[in-house]
Amino acid sequence: MVEFDIKINAEQRSAYIPKEIFAFLGTKVKAVPNRAAVVLFAEDLSLTNVLKSMEIIKGDIEHRIEMTQHPERGHICSECGHWAGRCLKKKVGKIASDVACDVYERRS
Repeated sequence: MVEFDIKINAEQRSAYIPKEIFAFLGTKVKAVPNRAAVVLFAEDLSLTNVLKSMEIIKGDIEHRIEMTQHPERGHICSECGHWAGRCLKKKVGKIASDVACDVYERRS
């Protein structure tokens, strides 16, 4: 699962949307918030497809929680969130959570 840090300018109440997100959201976006999170989706996307995407994201988050709670099963790369077995930047003497993987470099 890829995760983006998005900062919001307090005065302008605006945020930079990474190009990877903008590429599939476009310029017309709907937001459904609650007190803890918000779901952003393209205006023309059906709610059925929104729910399907949310199920995939939910599964990814549950997997991340599982891996964090049971480190003997593997490590999560702190930079990109990939399981350590996929981190190609793993160095001798360091676990993958200490270094960035190639997916992060391509994202930058």
